[in-house]
Amino acid sequence: MILFLHGEDSFSSRQKLLAIKQKFIARHPADNIETIAGDKITPDRLRQAILGQTLLGGARLVVFEDLLLYAADAVRAVLAHLVETGWSDETTVIIYETHKCDRRLVLFKTLNQPKQAEEFTPLVGPALRRCAKQMAATYQVMVSDALLEMILASTGSDLWWLDNELRKLSAYAYGRPVTQDDIRLLLGGSGATNLFQLVVAALARDLTQAQHILIRSLTTGEDEIKLMGAIAYQLRHLVRIHELRTSGVPMEEAARVLGLPPFVVRANWQSAARFDLKQLSQAYDHLLQCDWNIKTGVWDPEDALELFTLKLAVT
Repeated sequence: MILFLHGEDSFSSRQKLLAIKQKFIARHPADNIETIAGDKITPDRLRQAILGQTLLGGARLVVFEDLLLYAADAVRAVLAHLVETGWSDETTVIIYETHKCDRRLVLFKTLNQPKQAEEFTPLVGPALRRCAKQMAATYQVMVSDALLEMILASTGSDLWWLDNELRKLSAYAYGRPVTQDDIRLLLGGSGATNLFQLVVAALARDLTQAQHILIRSLTTGEDEIKLMGAIAYQLRHLVRIHELRTSGVPMEEAARVLGLPPFVVRANWQSAARFDLKQLSQAYDHLLQCDWNIKTGVWDPEDALELFTLKLAVT
């Protein structure tokens, strides 16, 4: 048996993987689980892990993490061959990828089959808010919808970040409702506003202001990857609001369609009208390219943010 878990939402996929491991351990020895990092796999190591047996026999669970991302072509070829020829029914293999996979890969197409593959894409809109509410309930965080939206404006779709912030709020405000001051103290509530101003300034070709906001965010200790995620969140809002606005949808209706509080839509409404859709879409494409260059090691995160701001200003 083989399972293929992949996608950029590594928080949700990690939860799924942990659930599978916990279910396995409830029935079999924990020693029968083997996890191997993708950059440590050789063809022989792959064969041994999949075709080998435990000392006392029995079911086995073998997890390969980020094999598609790091493994050599020879390793991929061996895996493809084993998928075709099969292995013991007692061995379950999980290919676990914490990134957006290249769908052009032959091995991806081989693995991406119904009933064995599951993709975890970043949550957005109502789905993200439902997840945030569930997480808040789990940690017994009493927070209003408006304040939860304030948190999401910073974290975006990064569930690892959201999980961390809700844990902090749970410990700090335990037993009482969360206030706006709590969020400003623990999360730096002005960050979302600053990033919105950064996007608008860059799109308006006010490079001086955009660079000033970026430098200020970095010098206050903001993580570059989190900044990229928050900027992406702001851009997605601008694109969707622009589409609805130009289609003649009233602001109140747009808030309902997007699943956003009215004050969030109101803050973006006039700004979205200042730019055309092509400009906003190109800006988002630039951001995706920067994100890819960071993940592949082409650019340093701080350099990527600066280059993104420069590109945005000349879009």
